[in-house]
Amino acid sequence: MSLPDDYTITKVLVFLSVEKALREINNTVFEKVTEILKTKYNSYLYDCYDHPEYLNQILKAFFGDSFVAITDTIKKYLAEYSNRKKVNHFIEVVCNE
Repeated sequence: MSLPDDYTITKVLVFLSVEKALREINNTVFEKVTEILKTKYNSYLYDCYDHPEYLNQILKAFFGDSFVAITDTIKKYLAEYSNRKKVNHFIEVVCNE
């Protein structure tokens, strides 16, 4: 059995951070965001690491003016890993107003 590579570990960290931020609001928000990802982009929350623009568009549409609050929460959970180039890119794209 081999250990997961850095890409996989980082992708899981991002996924869990986003999931936690959404579920903190409530499970309905989490379910609605994942439903939109599936229907609009044929994608899953786990895929947002590679396509943060999907999440950016959904969060803007779903949260409107509260968009910044949810992205600040995501940034908070990922702050420890923001020194990683790909995580920093993810944060920049998701938080892009």
